[in-house]
Amino acid sequence: MLWNISNLLLKINLGILADGLKSCQLCSQPLHLNDCTGEKKFGLGHMLLIRCNYCQLVNEIPTGSRHKTIAGGIAWDVNTKLAAGMIDAGLGEMHVNSLLSAMNIPTIPPKSIKCREREIVPHLADMAEETCRKNLEEVRLSDGNLTASFDGAWQKRGTGRAYNSLTG
Repeated sequence: MLWNISNLLLKINLGILADGLKSCQLCSQPLHLNDCTGEKKFGLGHMLLIRCNYCQLVNEIPTGSRHKTIAGGIAWDVNTKLAAGMIDAGLGEMHVNSLLSAMNIPTIPPKSIKCREREIVPHLADMAEETCRKNLEEVRLSDGNLTASFDGAWQKRGTGRAYNSLTG
């Protein structure tokens, strides 16, 4: 086999891969992973290039799902999920690439991650606004009877010289 799947195993949606292997686009014969001749990388998404044993056509088989972007293009769901995770964890493009590199997964150009980030930020803002609206409605309906709790058990205050979460 000319192709190495070691970096791909973490990013495969088996259902989509199985659907793609059902039949050749030209002769409808089943395809086999053993006939993979290469891959095209799109961030963490991949297209496997699989040659049909019967008609020799090289089929492009996706390893995951894709969606249409606001701009009309097509983006891989795994890349969009990576951007959402990056925002949720408070990381930047360089941090994400450092993590991927440490896991022996090929890195993604920062520009590609930024495009996916721009795609999801409006949706995250809408979700935040909706959450605030729901909480405000809850406060309005409570007639002033609200219960709140907090954890005031700060371990100790630091001097600021060696700040970390344990010293305050």
